[in-house]
Amino acid sequence: MKPSLIASALASVCLLGACQHQKSGPPVPGPDPLTKPSPPNTSPQDPSGQETPPAQGGGNLPAGETFEGHATYFDGFGFPSGGCGVPQARLESPFFVALNVQHSPNEYGIFLTRPIAEASQKGAWDNGRNCGRWVQVTLGKTCVGGVNSGEPSTDFCEGGTYADDDASGATLNMIVGDSCQDGNKWCRDDRYHLDLATASLTHFQKSGVATRNLQIGWKNPLIAWKFIDAPAYSGDIKIGFVQNAKLIWPTIVVTHLPRGIHKLEYALATGWKAARMNGDQGQAFVLEEAKPPYRIRVYDADDQLLAGGRIYQFDFPCSGSCPDDYTPVSYTTLSP
Repeated sequence: MKPSLIASALASVCLLGACQHQKSGPPVPGPDPLTKPSPPNTSPQDPSGQETPPAQGGGNLPAGETFEGHATYFDGFGFPSGGCGVPQARLESPFFVALNVQHSPNEYGIFLTRPIAEASQKGAWDNGRNCGRWVQVTLGKTCVGGVNSGEPSTDFCEGGTYADDDASGATLNMIVGDSCQDGNKWCRDDRYHLDLATASLTHFQKSGVATRNLQIGWKNPLIAWKFIDAPAYSGDIKIGFVQNAKLIWPTIVVTHLPRGIHKLEYALATGWKAARMNGDQGQAFVLEEAKPPYRIRVYDADDQLLAGGRIYQFDFPCSGSCPDDYTPVSYTTLSP
C-alpha cells in the first residue's frame, strides 16, 4: 500500500484480513497530481460499534503512548519500494508494518489526494512522518464465533465476540515501512489498524517463547502498539539515492534511524534549507537546489537534530541517472 505517485502504480486487495500489495514502474520526479473529492466529516466507531467523537487526526503520535486497533497482514512491498520510499531489502528488519493513510469512516470509494491536508482525515501514517520509526506490537483479543472480514458492509467481528487466546499478550518489535489506503474497514474505519508483514506471524513471543504460526486460525486480532526507539541501536544513518535520481533530481533515502525522521535540511551558500519530501514517502527527500558535494542534517520524530546536528557530506554516485532501486553512498561527518 503505497503513496499515490506517478512512480507508484498501485493495485491492492484485502480479503479476509490478508492484504496483498502490488506496485510497478520505476520512480520519476514529483508527486501524482490526482485530485479526488474529500469525504464528509463523520464520527468513527470503535471496534465495539459504539460511536465516538471525531478524532483530531492520526499525526503527532508520541513515543510510549499506546494505540489500539486491529491487525491484518501482507506479504511485502512491490517494486521499487514501500510507501516510505525504502526498498524492502534495505529495511533494518523483515518485520515491518503499514500504517493507515486515510481516516474516513464509512467512505470506501474515495481516495484522498496525498499528502492529506485535513488533520481529521489523516491516519497514523501522518503523510509519511512516522516512516522509519519502530513500534512494539502486542497481540490482544481475537474474534470468536463471528466473521471479521473488514468488508465495508459488515461490522468488525460480526456475529461474534472478542476473547483472549493462546497468543494474547505476545509481542514483537517492528519497523514502519509502508502505507495502507485500501477501501475497506481496516484502512478507513480503524485509525490505528496495523498491516503486519506475513513474515512476522511466526516471530511474536510470549514469556520468551515463540507463538504458533498466527496465520493458522487468523481472525484479525485486536492489538495494542506504541512507538519505541530503535532496539539496540548502534552506528549511524545510511544514505542512498533512489532509482532515476540524477543531478537535476537528487533524491535520497535515509534509513537506519534511531527515532524516525521528520525533516531533512541541506546546506546552501545562504544557509540551511528544508528538503522537500518526495510526495509522502517519509524517508525520501529531494535536494532540489543543492549541488555535490551535498551536506545534510536530519531531524528525528521528536523534531530534534540527530546527533546534536551532525552534518553528513557525500557526492553523487551515479553517471547520469541512477539505475538501481537503491544506490548507497559513503559519507563523511562534520561537526555542527
